Order: sequence, then C-alpha cells, then structure tokens
Amino acid sequence: MFKIKWDVIKGLLIKDFHRIKRSYIEFILLLLSTLYLSLQFSITFGQYPNDLTIGVVNYEISNFEEFLFIQSASIFDFTKSATPNGIILLSAITMISSSVVSIVQCRSDGVWNRSLLNGVKISEIVITYLIQYSCYAFITSIESILCLKFVFKIEIIGNIWLAFILLFIYAMNSFLFGFNVSIILDDVTIAGFTGIGLLVIFTNLSGIVWPIQGFSKFIQPFQYLFPIPFACVAFHGVIFKGYGIFHKTVFDVLLVLISNSILLLILLCFILKFKSFVH
Repeated sequence: MFKIKWDVIKGLLIKDFHRIKRSYIEFILLLLSTLYLSLQFSITFGQYPNDLTIGVVNYEISNFEEFLFIQSASIFDFTKSATPNGIILLSAITMISSSVVSIVQCRSDGVWNRSLLNGVKISEIVITYLIQYSCYAFITSIESILCLKFVFKIEIIGNIWLAFILLFIYAMNSFLFGFNVSIILDDVTIAGFTGIGLLVIFTNLSGIVWPIQGFSKFIQPFQYLFPIPFACVAFHGVIFKGYGIFHKTVFDVLLVLISNSILLLILLCFILKFKSFVH
C-alpha cells in the first residue's frame, strides 16, 4: 500500500483534470458553493424581524422604542458573534458533503476498480485525493476569508493569515472525516442521508443554535471526535480578540486539529488495508 509511484499520481491528476474540463460548470458551482452559502447566511440569519408581533412584560423598560433598540442591538451583536462559527460550519459542510458524495460515486461507478486492475495502488489514489482536496480547501478558505471581510464586513483584529491557516487546517480535517465516511459506505443514497445527518450534528456543535459554553458536560469528551467547537472558539478569538498563534486557545486548538487529522489518516489507512475494492 505504501509503495508510491509519483508518475502514476501525476497521471491520475491529469485524468481528473480532463474529467473536470468535461464538466467544468459543475466544478465552478462547487468552487462557488462557499460564496453562495455565505451570501445566503448573511441575508437570512440574524436580520431584524420587521412587523413581528411581540409582547413586552418587562416593567424596567419605560417605552416600546427603548425595547426595540435593545432588541436590535442584541440581534446585531449575536449575528456578528455567530458569523465566524457560520464560516467554520460552511467549511465543514462543503468539505464533508463534496468528499463523501464524490468518492462514493467514483467507487460506485467502478472508477476505483478499473484503476486498481490497471496496477494503481490504493496509496496512490489516497494521495491524489489529498492533493485535490488540499487545493479545494485552499480556494474555499480564501473565499471564506474574503466573505468575512467584504460580505459580512467584519474587521479581523488578529492576523488574517492565522485565521486562514486555522480555516484551512479545519477544512482538511473535515475532508479526512468525510473520506473515512466515504470508505465505510458503499451506496450513494445512504451517503447522501449520512451527509444530511452529519449536517445536523455539526450545526448543533458549531454554537450557532446554542452557545458552546452551554453544552452539556456529558458530550464534552466527544467534541474531540468532532472538533468544530474548538475551531469555532479559536477562529472567533483570532478575529475578534486578536489572538496570536502562541495564545493558549489557538495553540491548543491547532494541536487538537492536527492530532485529530493524524488519527483520521491512521484510521483511513487501517480501513483501506482490510477492505477490498476489486469486485
């Protein structure tokens, strides 16, 4: 599995490049998915609810206009606070969904079978996917940072490159998670439903629905399996508080993400070693 021929990997990349050229519209839409989801998030999340019927039962507020002002301020602050979490969540959605659906589809169509019968090794296929999705993660991470500055108009107090690195590492972590799922599953339909279920899990863990600090202590250990809460805290700290790479929060999160990625890669190699792909 671990004997690698780089000319074979080059050939696989060229083959995938020609496949992308034949369906370039789908590829462009995939690259723009982060921008589309960010725009959708910005126009639907946390906007002021005009014409909403409400009841005021707080006697400390003297008039209705003051109540509206307080509500407007709290909504704005919450939206601003939740935006970095939303960016991290969008990264997880795009990387996991694209990897799961794409890899399971290739396996179902017999692409892996034909490659393996032609002498291509599993390790060479894995490295090809790592190169492809690292490029995809690089592009989508740049898109996310640009959306943060120009769509959401949020000032990044910390180092913008550190924010990019955090986002990129988490995107690759999400890809490795999706890669493991795509190897375990064999059916495209089941993969699609699994992706929807993972979307719900990651949405809840991102802190958008409920603050991360309010999570039950029971699920705290399981956050290491789904490190999105840690990525959200560090990303939030870099953007709004100016945390540097050696700040304890950021440094610890980088260690968690890198360690989790290594474990996912080891798990992937273990699964590939004992699973047969030639039928």
